[in-house]
Amino acid sequence: MRNRNGVAIITLIIIIAILVALAGAFLYFILKDDGIVTKTLKMDTETTESEVRTHLQSLINIELRSASSDIAGTTDDISTRFNEPRLINFLSGNRNYNGTEHDETNVVKCIEDIEGSSDIFPKAGDGTIKDKYRVIIKELCTESDKYGTGKKIEDGDIFTLEAKVEKQTQEDGTEKTVSTGEFELKYYDKNGNSTVLETFLLYQTKQS
Repeated sequence: MRNRNGVAIITLIIIIAILVALAGAFLYFILKDDGIVTKTLKMDTETTESEVRTHLQSLINIELRSASSDIAGTTDDISTRFNEPRLINFLSGNRNYNGTEHDETNVVKCIEDIEGSSDIFPKAGDGTIKDKYRVIIKELCTESDKYGTGKKIEDGDIFTLEAKVEKQTQEDGTEKTVSTGEFELKYYDKNGNSTVLETFLLYQTKQS
């Protein structure tokens, strides 16, 4: 009887050891750098990034078509209609869709002022704009609402729209920061590392 109990205990220990080894191998397989979890997260982030780029470009193209239509038959430069203040105003939800298949009673609001942003002068148009805006991810993405939902750059996991700027010297010798007309779509991860995903032109002239 004791021999049988001893064999049973040894068998049980062997089975437990095998199960532990299998569990360890399974966890390694799904958690390693190219494992299932990593690949799933990567696919989610790439899908979100693609949606953000595509939808932002689509909205900018809406305004470009509208601006082109507005100046048709006039001597106006397209920069009077297609410039940073107008585009930022549109993307911030202050104007309706114009001349699209969308319901014109709806507005788009996919960016907002972000903490820590500064005032800069636009290349064309009146007033000032901000040099950084937060992208409101839920307004642009249909597949993901878990990625890019940060509120501050310092906290990470945030998409931003940031102006590329230049310094201009005025007649009185002072300098002012002016937008170049280009805005970079960036993503900041939770470690504070940023990646430029796309560069959008929010200013055009007839020569552009």
